[in-house]
Amino acid sequence: MVNLRPLRIAALALITVASLVLPAHTPTHAAGSAAPAAATATPGSYDFTTTLSGQITDKNHNVIHTVTLNVDRAAGDKTVQLAFNITNGSGRIGSTYTFAVPASDLVIGKSSASLDTQGHLGKYGHVKVQWTYTATATTVTNPPNSCTGMGGTSTKITRLVARATAQLNLTFPCEGIISVTLSGSNLDLDSGQVQAPSTGQSMTQSINYTMVSGMQSKSTSHLVVTGMKVGGLSMLFVSVSGTSTATTGLISTSHFATDDLLPAGLTTSTNAAGKVVGNVQYRGVLGSASFAVTGTGQTMNLSEPARCINPNANKADLSKTVNMSMTQASVTGSVNLMVCSAVKTTFGSSDTGTIMVISTASSSASTPVPGATAPPGTTPPSTSGGLSGAMSLKGFPAITQISPAPGSTISSTPTIVVTFASALPSDAQVAIMLTGDSGTPTVGQAVVSGSTATYTVDSSAPLASGTYKLMVTATSPSAGSMAMYPAPPAQATYTVS
Repeated sequence: MVNLRPLRIAALALITVASLVLPAHTPTHAAGSAAPAAATATPGSYDFTTTLSGQITDKNHNVIHTVTLNVDRAAGDKTVQLAFNITNGSGRIGSTYTFAVPASDLVIGKSSASLDTQGHLGKYGHVKVQWTYTATATTVTNPPNSCTGMGGTSTKITRLVARATAQLNLTFPCEGIISVTLSGSNLDLDSGQVQAPSTGQSMTQSINYTMVSGMQSKSTSHLVVTGMKVGGLSMLFVSVSGTSTATTGLISTSHFATDDLLPAGLTTSTNAAGKVVGNVQYRGVLGSASFAVTGTGQTMNLSEPARCINPNANKADLSKTVNMSMTQASVTGSVNLMVCSAVKTTFGSSDTGTIMVISTASSSASTPVPGATAPPGTTPPSTSGGLSGAMSLKGFPAITQISPAPGSTISSTPTIVVTFASALPSDAQVAIMLTGDSGTPTVGQAVVSGSTATYTVDSSAPLASGTYKLMVTATSPSAGSMAMYPAPPAQATYTVS
């Protein structure tokens, strides 16, 4: 049995792509950063994104649960997000519970900060977190990161370093009472950072990866059942997640479990019609699963340096380039599995599948995208009926137009309108990011109305003159899918005169 904590691999296919472009609050250490210089900043302007961990053991010191808490609040956020990840002793079964509490629960001082959830976790319990700053604020220069598609500029950030402790006394439906003290040290609290992608999802040193997934979305839950091969490891992963429309309290849950899969239990092939087909067959401690995934939609192909996909790869592989192919598909079959509670369902015509293969790349011709620059050796994808260079997963409207058109000159406070092929789901969120020559992004949530999303740069923080790289991402928890423009590694630009 392989211990895979925290086992957040159900959405590896989407994470691998989306993490290249979606702004996130998770801070990263940059290798080769310049020596810190003294700096001053208001503590309230820092991103309080920190992870604390701890374990619950029995009298024989055997681990019963491993618990982590991620506290996430970017400067200006109206809420603080708390994500509790709980796994059993083997790391094979667990849950993640995400809460939003008012920003006022976090009190930030000059030398320390504290969080008290008061009664905002409701019946689940109560949490207190205490941060103590262990170093004076410094200015740190992060070098360009070619894996983001936004390399070429260094980023200066202001950083505090802190240690933290948290006392949990919580009751969860699957795990029962969780009472534990968590801690963390050398935690970065950053202001002004351009976030790099998280590249730690790979579990082995292999750069070869095959995944076949079946997905089913209902009004209150989203099911993902995945067969995967990573190097010589074959596994089944199942996740059941749900979201809430509440602005505070419990806003999402995810229960997951995994087991070994026989190598013959996951196969991919091409049928007589030229379509990619994946099959998953499983019978084990979690129950049974038998389903087929047949490519029916767009295939997205990307070429990436192996070090961007898996920085833990064997040294001989780190200099290689890999091809990543992700195919939209239909899914048929059934599952009868245990994840916190019984999950029994048959996949039907409204359900979707994904086939993903990462392997050593062969060279391909470059295809230009209007308003975008594609690095040599890459072919930006296009969506049928959508804007060239955009990506849309099955079940989500394609991006059909962006105004002003990428490649044009815009004002310092532009209004950007994104048009989709049809009306967006009611819970859809559209983010627009403009990254200038300084490397510092301007990010905003667009106002969604029917099939359009509109974002205007705040007049109190206009764009400086220069070239700006555009990224549009749209997500929907209920649809379980997303759209983006341009799909990496292509780049779309604007000029502010």
